[in-house]
Amino acid sequence: MIHIDLMYLSMISILAPTFLGVALFKKFHRELKALVILVLATCILEGIVYVAWQYNVNNLAIFHLFTYIEFGCISFMYFGHLRRIRLMRYGILALSATFLILSVYFLLEKETFDQYNSMQRALEHMIVLTYVLVFLYLFSKRLPEERHLLKPYFYLSIGWLIYFSGTFMVFLEAHKYVDFNGFFNWSIHSVLNIFLNAIYFAVFWMAGRMMRSKS
Repeated sequence: MIHIDLMYLSMISILAPTFLGVALFKKFHRELKALVILVLATCILEGIVYVAWQYNVNNLAIFHLFTYIEFGCISFMYFGHLRRIRLMRYGILALSATFLILSVYFLLEKETFDQYNSMQRALEHMIVLTYVLVFLYLFSKRLPEERHLLKPYFYLSIGWLIYFSGTFMVFLEAHKYVDFNGFFNWSIHSVLNIFLNAIYFAVFWMAGRMMRSKS
């Protein structure tokens, strides 16, 4: 079946950026290290999900935990780049606090660990897309030499813009997403996931080359 093949390819596609990111980890500055941690966590998640699926075990609780890791790493990255702007510094802190409060509320009142965390994911996607759009706007205002230094993050932000916009639409119909027979939703998510993993690899490769050129 096509969606089974896409699912396997989606899982395997995380290996390349994981190996490259771990190999270059010590050379990266803290924002890129946060991205490596996110990619490594994604790789571990894929492994756990695969094993749980093989044994027909409910693995949806893992997605609740992973969402906190993903949101934390992305918020840390954008905070590192935008903290010099006072409005953005406090804005990211406020949005992070809002996410934590609402996600706990969703978990206690609306969803449980054995359900897909569609409300938490939707909230995360909206906040991350806000980070991305603000970063891209400020990136366009930078001097050419500054834009060159931030080029890996520009491509990363474009990747997240496409990924989170696409998966946000998928998560709006979470009941179809969780249903394994939901071919269309699973296929879209798998394609977006493969695309994002390719972006991660390209970002690590680009950042590594930039660092080698400086040394």
